[in-house]
Amino acid sequence: TSLTQYFCPLVTPNPTIDLPNLPPFVKFNIAGATWKDSTGLILTPPAGTVFRAPSKGTYSLEIDYGGCVMKFEINLLERCSIQYTLPNTIQLSNAPEGRSGTNFQDNVLTLVTSNFVKNVQALVYNRWGQLIHVKEYNSQTAEASFNEVIWDGKVEGQFVPIGTYVVVLFLTDLNDTVEKTTNSVLVLR
Repeated sequence: TSLTQYFCPLVTPNPTIDLPNLPPFVKFNIAGATWKDSTGLILTPPAGTVFRAPSKGTYSLEIDYGGCVMKFEINLLERCSIQYTLPNTIQLSNAPEGRSGTNFQDNVLTLVTSNFVKNVQALVYNRWGQLIHVKEYNSQTAEASFNEVIWDGKVEGQFVPIGTYVVVLFLTDLNDTVEKTTNSVLVLR
């Protein structure tokens, strides 16, 4: 059986490989488990089906249960997944911050991302599919996170009408993998 697992070395330098879905008749009758790296070198001291890998690579596991042997090949790949938060509602107001019961952060669309993001491109579309706003950020460091205003709810200096708008994000990670997400935001007054 061949499996692929992912880890982010910036978060977990020595990832744990685990085989949680072993059948009960195997899991409770393990007589021995042997881990090997891609060269066939036996790795010690794993005591079972959980192993802390020294780095990315291909590892094999042989489980002896009741005289039978199960073999697994695990490909451990690096991937730092992107996490982000984008509100689904903004309330537009001409009032300065602190007045009329609204907070400045409620008046703008702010994107917050995890680390591992090199580039963000945000596209805002109206209900007719017309592109009405573009915002792009490039990180100066590879470990930067974003906490940026991507849209103030205006087009050509005027607030947009109340309604739902589509926000398409292109988030580029440290490996130059681009993740595209489509979100909606409700604009209120």
